[in-house]
Amino acid sequence: MEGDVTAPPLSNVDIDEQSEQSFSDTLDKLCAYYMAMGVPCSEFWDGDYTLLKFYVHKHKIAVEQKNEELWLQGAYFYEAMATALANAFSKHSNAKYPEKPHRLTELSEEEKKIEQEKMVENFRAQLIAARDRFDAKHKREQGGEDLGSRKPGI
Repeated sequence: MEGDVTAPPLSNVDIDEQSEQSFSDTLDKLCAYYMAMGVPCSEFWDGDYTLLKFYVHKHKIAVEQKNEELWLQGAYFYEAMATALANAFSKHSNAKYPEKPHRLTELSEEEKKIEQEKMVENFRAQLIAARDRFDAKHKREQGGEDLGSRKPGI
């Protein structure tokens, strides 16, 4: 079961169990609640009360951002531990921690173009390497004779 870390609704604000609690006491407790969300005391008492919903919304966004930040921190920790353990317990591990941080924003059009050009160049290099391996294997199978541009006599 996942824990809910969002701010409690106003109905859950710690208000005394006394049914005879005065309205001013209730407002005092609500003031502390909203101040915890960043509402200045003067804004709560003297400002436009309709703006309070924006503070609540801002607080929910801040909680979600903090949650994502902590999740990302856990992801980095996981990668670090996985890399360390792989390298410690495997003689042939090539595990490496990422050299750059994970990208959190979308690539610009220019960055997308550069990434696509890198992918094409890597694919081209892989094809050339595969061709060279094929040619070397074929050359070995033919007895080491380099056919060059000549065609074999069949």
